[in-house]
Amino acid sequence: MENKLPLGRLAMESDLLTWAFANDERMSQIEDALNRHASGDWGELSEQDKAFNDEYLVTGGQIVSEYTIQDKKIWIITSADRSVTTILFPYAY
Repeated sequence: MENKLPLGRLAMESDLLTWAFANDERMSQIEDALNRHASGDWGELSEQDKAFNDEYLVTGGQIVSEYTIQDKKIWIITSADRSVTTILFPYAY
């Protein structure tokens, strides 16, 4: 996959970090989701939100993706200035 989005520094919310490191398969799936995010595959968002992300690739807005990993929703959020990408559970936002 070709990266369309610079990710900047990576951060992971503490609850998600604990959950992810409890299982190697989860870490692999999170890595896959991060690669999808960087390549412009916004996951399980509505078509409208996907269109916003496509626009924000050009205009510099914050980009959010959503994926399901082992029955848990995760969000990946890249800041508008592309300096940081955070992986978290939605409730932590």
